[in-house]
Amino acid sequence: MSNKVSYKIVLFTLVAVQIGCATYYTKSKNTELAILDYNYIKAEQKIESNRYLGKKRNALLYYLEMAKINHLKGDYKKSIVNFQYADFLMDQYNSVADIAVGMAINPAMQPYRTEPHEQILSHYYNALNYLYLNNTEEAVVEARKINLREQALLVSAKGKETKYSQDPFGLMLMGMIYESDNDYNNAFIAYRNAYEAYNNTEIEAFCNMPSYLVSDLIRVSKLAGIPHQLKDHEVNKINSTKGEGGELILFWENGLVPVKMEKNLFFTLIKSKESGLYIFMDSEHLIQIPVDYDFESNSSNFEPSDLGIIRLAYAYYVDRVPQIRSAKLTANEESISLQRGESVGQLAFQIERDNYFKKLAKRLLRLAIKKLAEIKISKENEYLGLAVGITNAATEKADTRNWQSLPNDIHYARIPLKKGVNKIELKTDQDTSISIEVEGNGGMVFRNIATH
Repeated sequence: MSNKVSYKIVLFTLVAVQIGCATYYTKSKNTELAILDYNYIKAEQKIESNRYLGKKRNALLYYLEMAKINHLKGDYKKSIVNFQYADFLMDQYNSVADIAVGMAINPAMQPYRTEPHEQILSHYYNALNYLYLNNTEEAVVEARKINLREQALLVSAKGKETKYSQDPFGLMLMGMIYESDNDYNNAFIAYRNAYEAYNNTEIEAFCNMPSYLVSDLIRVSKLAGIPHQLKDHEVNKINSTKGEGGELILFWENGLVPVKMEKNLFFTLIKSKESGLYIFMDSEHLIQIPVDYDFESNSSNFEPSDLGIIRLAYAYYVDRVPQIRSAKLTANEESISLQRGESVGQLAFQIERDNYFKKLAKRLLRLAIKKLAEIKISKENEYLGLAVGITNAATEKADTRNWQSLPNDIHYARIPLKKGVNKIELKTDQDTSISIEVEGNGGMVFRNIATH
């Protein structure tokens, strides 16, 4: 290979690095600004024109972002269609080829894979879409999908109480949907599972059980004819949320979920005292990750120093602290308690902690293997080895994608309705006020309000 050709390879690769270094957050900043301005038509346009979301590997992310904005805009039928596409892709992106691409190149080059809480929230929004359209039957289908996601979550976490192994909010939502369909047996099971999930978990995101849940569990246990087995002091705290005109379940979604940024970590490989065991050590000697891989199989004269310093581009969450921190809710001028249902932001950080070392070990091993290949090629062809090394550097990029239009927190209230028109008002600590009117017709009504 001539020096001229090798120079062109280097130049092309360096340009590619500069073009591709931006995070998903920076590429979607205009969408965020439109959301913060409550301009959902503009937000739709920004998502549609986002070339990054137009890439095939980002199709799932495109449909999730678009479906959420459709929902906020009130276009529930279009939102349903986009969530259906997203639901299909969630179950399709598990092929061997995609996994191979991630191991050989980079997870950022794979099709986007949702986190478990994102999957559950996609069904939350689609269930609301159907409920707004008075299609309880399809909302029940979404409840069943949530149940499948919950089961998969429990299996993947292996029941560990210190990990995100169940989502009580998803379970409570299932109970609400079943209850609205007068399926009290399934409603009772869902509420009971949510109650047990709160009591059995040790993670911060679920440290406070909503008092509504106890009332819900006792109420549907009577309707289903199933003993609730709650303690006396809990039974004495129940409050009725049913009025002559029925009940409103109101969700208040506030803020925007944390986003992912990129940072660089530097590791060296050292040999452990145990035979055949190596350890990756970071530059500050704070992180030690053992790896069980036979490096000697590539070379009988292998030394850990052959790899030199390994640079790992890693994604980490950064909080977007909501401007609105609290709100007061009134129904027909009477104060109503708002209680936290889901802390999406806290869950994002919890999942990051749960998977940190597992992902780190996998990516370090991938980089080490690529480095060994680079060294081997360099011994045979210096220029080709240089090209491979620069290409490896160019493709070492953190996967900074996540569903960014999700709220930071979801609070909810169960509100007794009078017959006829009910006036509901939410006043925030930023002197903003949102008012809605709900017709009390004797049944359960679902509404959601978003503030950013």
